[in-house]
Order: sequence, then C-alpha cells, then structure tokens
Amino acid sequence: MHELFDAAAAILPDVVALRRDLHRHPELGLDNPATQVRVMEALSDLPLDVQSGTGTTSVVADLTGDRDGPTVLLRADTDALPMTEDTGLEFQSTVEGRAHACGHDAHTAMLVGAARVLSDRRDEITGRVRFMFQPGEEGFAGARVMINEGVLDGVDRAFALHISPNQRVGVASCRPGAVLAGDTSITCTITGRGGHASAPYRATDPIPATAAIITALQTAVTREIDVFDPTVLTIAHVVAGTTTNVIPETAFFEGTVRCISERTRERIREVVARTVHGVAEAHGCTANLEMVDGYPVTMNDPTEAARFAEVCTSALGDDSYRLLPAPSMGGEDFAYVLQKVPGVMALFLGVCPADEPNPRAAPSLHSNRMRLNEDGMAHGVALHVGMALHEVPPGLTPGTEMAWEVVDFASLMGLEAHGPDVFVGISPEYPWGRVYGGQVVAQGLRAAQSTVDGDYHVHSLHAYFIRGGSSDEPIRYEVDRIRNGRSFVTRRVVARQSDGAILNLSCSFHLHEDQADVQESLLPDDVGEPGSGTVEDWSILGRRVAHQSTGRSSNWLRVL
Repeated sequence: MHELFDAAAAILPDVVALRRDLHRHPELGLDNPATQVRVMEALSDLPLDVQSGTGTTSVVADLTGDRDGPTVLLRADTDALPMTEDTGLEFQSTVEGRAHACGHDAHTAMLVGAARVLSDRRDEITGRVRFMFQPGEEGFAGARVMINEGVLDGVDRAFALHISPNQRVGVASCRPGAVLAGDTSITCTITGRGGHASAPYRATDPIPATAAIITALQTAVTREIDVFDPTVLTIAHVVAGTTTNVIPETAFFEGTVRCISERTRERIREVVARTVHGVAEAHGCTANLEMVDGYPVTMNDPTEAARFAEVCTSALGDDSYRLLPAPSMGGEDFAYVLQKVPGVMALFLGVCPADEPNPRAAPSLHSNRMRLNEDGMAHGVALHVGMALHEVPPGLTPGTEMAWEVVDFASLMGLEAHGPDVFVGISPEYPWGRVYGGQVVAQGLRAAQSTVDGDYHVHSLHAYFIRGGSSDEPIRYEVDRIRNGRSFVTRRVVARQSDGAILNLSCSFHLHEDQADVQESLLPDDVGEPGSGTVEDWSILGRRVAHQSTGRSSNWLRVL
C-alpha cells in the first residue's frame, strides 16, 4: 500500500494550496459559508454526489464504487477558533479574532485530497465512500446536527484523524477503547449577604465560601475518584466584587470536568453537587449550581483501531504506527458518530514543524503560534484513502468481533507501571458491555511476570472472577510477591476497578531445567480391573517421582 502515499504526495501541492486558502479565511461555529463554497468548488470536477447541509454549512459527498459493499464515512471538521493568530506566516489569518489554530484547515484539505485520490481509484472501491465536511466541532456539536440530518444513513464504519504539531512527521498514533474524554461544564453562583468590608461579621461573605468550594472540589476528586480512572476538574473563571470596600452579595465561578468513563462522569456530578452545596451551607450561603454534559467519551472500536494500525504500517512504513499509551483529556464531537457506528478516531497524525527539533517544544494545538509541517498532510491523505479501501476478510463484522488481525498485540496486553508492583491496563469496548475475561487474565499474568527477574517461565495458573468488569475504565493490577525461590517464584494478583476487585489470580514461575524426571518406583503391571475401585499394591500410593538432581520432587497417584 505504499503506492497510496505516492499518490497522496503527487497531489500534495494542491492540498497545501487549499489548506492555505482556508487558513487565510477562518470561520467559526456552524456557519462556515465561504469554507462550504470552497470545498464544493474543489470537489466539483470529481465523480461525486455532493450535497450541502440544511441546518449547517456542511458538505456531504458520496463516491460509489463498481461493486456492492459497505459504506465507509471519512470525516473532517472545518471550523476555526475565536482567537488571534500570531505565527507570522505569509498566509496568516486575515480575520481578526479568528484563527485555524486546531488544524481543521488541514483536516479539510486532506479529506478533499483523499476524495481526489479515491476518485482516481474508483475501480478499487467496494461499496461507497462518504466524505463528511463538518462545521461546528469547537463546542457547537456539528456532528450531532449532521447525524440528525442523516449523514450516517447506511454507513457501516467511520474514520477521522487529528493532526498534532507535537508529534514528528511520518508517525500516527491511536488506541482501542477510550481515546478522548467526555466533558461536563460547571457553572455556579454563590449567594451570601453583602455589606461593608470593615464589618464582615454583619455580612455573609460569598468569597471565602467560593474559595473553600474550589479547594474542596480538588480534594474531592482525589479522595472520591479512583486515581487509575483519570479525571480532571478545573475551575478556570472566578468573578466576585466590584471594589475594595464592599463585600459582594454573590460570587461566580465556572469550569470543566473531564472523564474517560461515563460511569465516572455520573459519579462526579454527585460529588460536585454534594461538595458545592455542603460547603456553601457551612458558610451560611446558598449555591445555584448548573452542570451540563458536553461531548461524550470518544470510544474507538477495537476492530477499527486494529484496521488503522494495519493501514498505517502498510501505507506509511513499519515505523509509522505508535500505540497511544493513554487517552487525551480533550473532547471531540466525533464521539457522537462513534456512538452510532463502529469506527476510529486517530490521535494523532504528526505534523511537527521542520524547524522544531523537539516536537514536545513546538507550540501546541489552540496556541496562537501553532504551525504545522505541510509535508505531513500527504500522510493524512494516504491514511484516509487506506481506511476507505481496507477490507475485513469474510466472516468478520466490524464492531462485533475482536480484531481479525492483531496488528499490535501489545496494544491489547499493554500495561503501564504505576510503581514496582502496580500496573494499569485498558480493555477495548466489547458488544456485551463488559471486559473480556481472557484479556484480564492475560494482563494479570503479564503483571505478575513483570515482577519476576530472570529467565523464569510460567509453571501454573489459577484464577477466578469475582464480578464482571467494566470496559469504561482502566483495570489496576496489584501484585503480591508471595515467594522468591532459587528455581520457583509465586505471585498473587488482584485486578481492581473503582467498584472493587474483579479478579483474583495466583501463578507460579520456574527456571528451565534440562534433566528428565524419573520414577523411583514403577506402577505394577496389574492394578486391578477398571472400575473395581481396588489397587493391588497400596504401597505404590504416596511414592514420589524424584528428579535426578536433588531438591525437586512431585507426588503422583493413579485413580481407577
């Protein structure tokens, strides 16, 4: 599939030109009319069925292949951010207070490029490719609007990607399961009783109450939410008072909560409400709290994540794919698409500027100085094309089976160390709604072996499940080092989630030994008739099978 990259590279000048045109003229929210016109012009000479949105300035274009098959949706967002650009680029934004600082101009241009490459390879398409150009990703839920307009009608699977200037060109990363957080906004007004600053005892000051609430919220997160289920609560805006000698009647604050499981999202609402109202009451104030859920958790289908890994290595090279070690705490309305159809959101496609030797030091997304290496856009075009053309072998249905080819087995067995004896793993989202027991056992065994030094091999394993685990949150594996012998090691592992233990596992490991086992006593020729319940020579029972070298033996017993 390297020819996909060659085809993408051949049209890169046109892709770059379109991206720069869009970059100069950024538009906000759901209303992107100039962008819509520019996209439709760029698609006009291709064999596509192009439709414009009714509720937004979206564009939907269908490319139908010569053979029947699935419909694959490829999506790009088109809107910009309400901020002023300060990159100094010759094609810098011409609109004050608007900038493409999140790379949506590149996303749009790459998808147009993919439409061009796929149109040239129409005879390779089985089914249909749908191109979704979506406004309003930055807080306006444009994906949900387009879903209501029918963009997912007949769609079998979906793909989107996001660029990052903090990853080197030629590398793309992804992960199964949760890849982006769900967000919930917090808005609160604390009401007390105003008064003169010289006599606070005659007033009920909402400012100390607000300060105490903000501090208590941070404590509540660390004390009531599992540390291995990432949750971020940030109060970013506080307003109170008008002058130095007046105690105000009200204080106002707002912020955001980010979670990677819907269960924790529900839990944090309860925790925030109890904390806010309780602390406010303790200060003699009242609280008017509003919490509004934003985008849901973005969940990648494991089959589609495996498909992306295969496409990435095939189209861009063996060293192009990276397993994303943890979800990003950002949010993305492509989550609404992934709630409806199996698909994958690839985070991230590397576009680190060529003059930046350290990708981590490059200005990040949403920075007024964010720049990208436009050469990386050829990789994005190739990945879109590859995801449209890549087929699952007969007999496996995307979204209902495990990955038909485990491209990166480590992504399923992967563990992150949280100390010498604690490891954290994730589970893909399975159709039955719980974790897959075999994977949990395998991760538990791997956690145990990670604490064993030397060339020890698995000897025995005993495990039982206490309850079903949830795929909405990570699993913590706690290892107890029961025994460290010269040739034999024993471990006990407990797998936990926020509701408690889900698995208890005991296992042992041993060093390889070359000598053969020999019996000190052989079984007699006649041990009685089968089913008679008798053994002619009872002295046989309890004899040992001894190793040729000292220090190792085992019991045996024949039962008839």
